[in-house]
Amino acid sequence: MTEFELFELLSIANDRVDSNFQFWMSASFAVLMAFYFAAGKIRGLIKWTVLLLYLSSTLMFLFRVQAAGRMATRIRADLETMNSEYLTVGAEASAIFIGAPLMLIACLGTLATAYFCFNSEKILSK
Repeated sequence: MTEFELFELLSIANDRVDSNFQFWMSASFAVLMAFYFAAGKIRGLIKWTVLLLYLSSTLMFLFRVQAAGRMATRIRADLETMNSEYLTVGAEASAIFIGAPLMLIACLGTLATAYFCFNSEKILSK
């Protein structure tokens, strides 16, 4: 592959992470709003089904982020073997500074959403 094609693949990997993160954020807010407006009506099997679907989509999101990170690492390695003049020294560090907070936000956001779903009736009755 040429240097241009590798950079294009890197850009595609970043775009996929961004679009997956936007989808996860939309799903999180949809679940939060559903439990906010219908807290007393969502019970039992429906509550567990919604949470299971939400947790499954979060897990798929996290796996996709990891796959994109592995792909970006391989692309950077290929660029290094080509002695690319466009590859910056801090490329690996920037991947860590972007990927780690993204994973942290997703994990903490999922835990907060699940906590709210289980305790929405108590939280909203105060």
